[in-house]
Amino acid sequence: MNWVMLRGLGRHSDHWGDFPEKMKNAFGEVILINLPGIAGETQNVPISISEITDYIRKEYLSKKNEGEWGILAISLGGMIALDWVDRYPEDFKQIVTINSSTNSLSKFYERMQPGAIYTILKSVMSQNIRKREKSILELTCNLLPITDQVLDRAVSIFNRMTIDRKTFF
Repeated sequence: MNWVMLRGLGRHSDHWGDFPEKMKNAFGEVILINLPGIAGETQNVPISISEITDYIRKEYLSKKNEGEWGILAISLGGMIALDWVDRYPEDFKQIVTINSSTNSLSKFYERMQPGAIYTILKSVMSQNIRKREKSILELTCNLLPITDQVLDRAVSIFNRMTIDRKTFF
């Protein structure tokens, strides 16, 4: 089984770390796709889930080889994956979503703890990239120790990916 991997809002495919390589060794081909706007292209960035799905699907179709495919997606990437398999069920044999949700099942404030909403808003508004990345890691990682090395890597990725706040929001 080959896999497409999608990250969430404001996250780059580099945030997967060495996990894609482990997936490739265990399963087969892996395609990493970044959400539109994540690499600095801010013109004509789609804003609806369905538009993002169609945008990403074009990239997937241009890169994929024959064989069975699954999609592994986290957070906003999972919301896109759910839309994708709903509208294009022939594209994937398996879907795995992590920390994802859909507004057809619950309101956004029912899908996230109030403290998490506050933490996200506070981190997005922070000018201190290291503090921002640390608060995101603390919110999303409960098994990985947040060492200086892990935090340095997250800051380095952020500094390379050039997403602006307008695109983020």
